[in-house]
Amino acid sequence: MKLMKRVVIIGCGSIGKRHIRNLKTLGVTEIYCLRTRKGFTQDLPTNIQVEEVYSWSDLIKKKPDIAFITNPTSLHIETAKKIIPHIKGLFIEKPLSHNLDGVSTLLKLVEKYKVVTFMGFNIEFHPLIIEIGKLISNGDIGDVVNYQATTGQCIEKWHPYEDYHNSYAVRKDLGGGASLTLIHEINLALTWFGEVEDTYAYIRKNKKMNIDVDSNSDFMMQHINGVVSQIHMDFLQKKSIRSGTINGTDGWIKYDLINNNLLLESENNNLNKKPDDSIDYNDQSYLNMLEVFFQYYDKNIMHHEYDIWKGLDSLKIVLSGFEKSNKKV
Repeated sequence: MKLMKRVVIIGCGSIGKRHIRNLKTLGVTEIYCLRTRKGFTQDLPTNIQVEEVYSWSDLIKKKPDIAFITNPTSLHIETAKKIIPHIKGLFIEKPLSHNLDGVSTLLKLVEKYKVVTFMGFNIEFHPLIIEIGKLISNGDIGDVVNYQATTGQCIEKWHPYEDYHNSYAVRKDLGGGASLTLIHEINLALTWFGEVEDTYAYIRKNKKMNIDVDSNSDFMMQHINGVVSQIHMDFLQKKSIRSGTINGTDGWIKYDLINNNLLLESENNNLNKKPDDSIDYNDQSYLNMLEVFFQYYDKNIMHHEYDIWKGLDSLKIVLSGFEKSNKKV
């Protein structure tokens, strides 16, 4: 990886700080944070050692090479459009946005300024998910017919340091909701099984939570190749879950990304992979993701399997689900 990159982080909440730590781990030293002080994080930790700027004009003077868009979802598109003329690389945290407003303009700007883009779907770079992709491609369970995934976490405990009602994840004006916030598995289904020809969703709001976004949703997606993906997402689980089963004509794969287990059983192959306690699988997924981003950036490859067009595909699935859901949120 080539170094000497000037990186700006726009949105210095929990995910922004995580990216700062990982960028430093990868050897990036010139990092700036554009601060508004409107979120929960009023002051950055002193040990984070980045330069803070407080206006767009001051930011542009730093001549950044790459921008990380890590502010609330509803601000992604406008922020990206504003910074694109001044950068060569653009990283946007998932999801791309909460609607399609301004997306076509953003894509035109990316093409005009020849910016290398990347979507922040870190789960796709989890070591077990990478291995599952290889098992599917190698035909270890035959032809895949069905993918079932469940992801859930207690939003009340997500960020213990703040009232969850203030979190972007449960605020409609900031692009929150379970379906958008927990969109990783929809992206995985697209990665593994390709384009979707039909989507159905049942999307609900838990009245006890007193929030104005969806708290739980169930999506069913019919892929063009015949695979059916069924994905459940919720903010309700007291004990976090992120697991899935891929069923094939010759066997099946089960995974658990909370406990980092992988199990495969088929006619010709059996695998029972236990977690390696020396690995922080979650951190490794973020580091793997950034390394791939920098590879594309260094080679100036604009169009690839992780660009913002891929982020648009998963966003369209969620928006289609909202349109077709028989429960309005």
